[in-house]
Amino acid sequence: MNIYKSNFSFLEDAYPFISSLDERSVFTDASNTLVKLRMMSEKITDLLIQYHDIELYEEGNQWKKLGKLESKSEDIPVSIFETLHSIRKSGNKAAHYARGTEAEATKFMLRKIFYLCHWFYERYEEAYKA
Repeated sequence: MNIYKSNFSFLEDAYPFISSLDERSVFTDASNTLVKLRMMSEKITDLLIQYHDIELYEEGNQWKKLGKLESKSEDIPVSIFETLHSIRKSGNKAAHYARGTEAEATKFMLRKIFYLCHWFYERYEEAYKA
């Protein structure tokens, strides 16, 4: 019997592809966890682009998508874009240079992605249920 419950379980019903992170992996593979956090943030970025009806004329990387989103959506707080960029940069270091410490993953990026997911869920999912 598995009694572990993820901090992201609130996303399970509406966004199972985002909630699949097992945070315990930060203790065994911090770099891989940082890459997975980046992937979560990329999925949220794609959903934001979809929710704001922003047309991408070409497939872009995360940096290009965030630039387009920033220029077209005025109701997303600057702090959200800062969070998305922080996660992007951290994930880049982990993916390309195998850099990423347990401390970075646990103390900083896990908190950032939780903040992002919580904001996203409250702003978009709860708004559509009301």
